[in-house]
Amino acid sequence: MKTVKGQKPGIDAVRDLIFGEHMKDYEIRFANLENEFKAKIHNMEKKLKDLEKAYKQVNNKLSISQDGKMDKSHLALLFKELSESVSEKVK
Repeated sequence: MKTVKGQKPGIDAVRDLIFGEHMKDYEIRFANLENEFKAKIHNMEKKLKDLEKAYKQVNNKLSISQDGKMDKSHLALLFKELSESVSEKVK
């Protein structure tokens, strides 16, 4: 809605005076960036949960060893599994 003198009433007029006509374009861009950041944060949180789960699985396997000792080959295999799991989760 325009006034008799051709100016916009209210906050839109003030915003246009201060920031120019391109402010709405910036608002759209910032909203898109916000949505992208939210999606990336959600993705990173999911990956972190997956990594925590993999860590707990390896930790459980380590604690289930017979008589409290573990041979080097079994330990190396567990570390290899953890490494592969982490590599897959990070991709």
